Amino acid sequence: MIEGYALENLLITVLLTGTITLVIVLLLMLIRKKTKVNEEVFRKLMHFTAIAMTPLCLYFAIDFYIAAFSLFIFAIGANIGLRLISKIKGYTDFFVERSDGEIRKSFIQYCCLQACIIIVCGVYGDIGIVCIELLVWALGDAAAALIGKKLGKKHFRIANNDKTYAGSIAMFIVAFAVSIIAMLVLYDYSVLRVLLQSFVIAVVATFVELVSKGSIDTVTIPVSVTLICMISSAIC
Repeated sequence: MIEGYALENLLITVLLTGTITLVIVLLLMLIRKKTKVNEEVFRKLMHFTAIAMTPLCLYFAIDFYIAAFSLFIFAIGANIGLRLISKIKGYTDFFVERSDGEIRKSFIQYCCLQACIIIVCGVYGDIGIVCIELLVWALGDAAAALIGKKLGKKHFRIANNDKTYAGSIAMFIVAFAVSIIAMLVLYDYSVLRVLLQSFVIAVVATFVELVSKGSIDTVTIPVSVTLICMISSAIC
């Protein structure tokens, strides 16, 4: 009985999450086709759509194991589906791919990583950490990319040439702000702890984003923020 209910919930989670995501992707594709939306903005909107799959899976699933398994299923489906779709003429330009197979590889990496983080946080007993690492990574990285490209003039010489002071400042401010908001909503922490932990998260996330090459920050930011939250929870 329990196994049958779990399987039913898994199917519902995959179906509902997949349907919602597909509808949003199709709407973004329509906007991309009918308007002159900035390519970087379109990329980030697509990223946000993919990122939203994690909280959707957590919302529809009866436990964190099913949420994680759902993401593994999406990773497998994407590996097959995106390989086929990528053969369509104009795919690379339309979806603003920076390298061959970038979207497929990034999406699979994202689903597998988030599934693993969900399992770790679920077993640890604090699934709220998933929300914090997602918000810091998604919004912070988006701010760094958009602000950095628009306002960034001076580049860091110690890191990648495309990293700017403006982008890193934007990353820090957004990471600090969303960490504060998330912890105030999710936990009954003291204001001092919220401020200190948010500051550490923002500093580390900004540094990690600065030194990460290519799309590896898809991994380094979520993992580093997750570790900080778990260490902080253990200490405090």
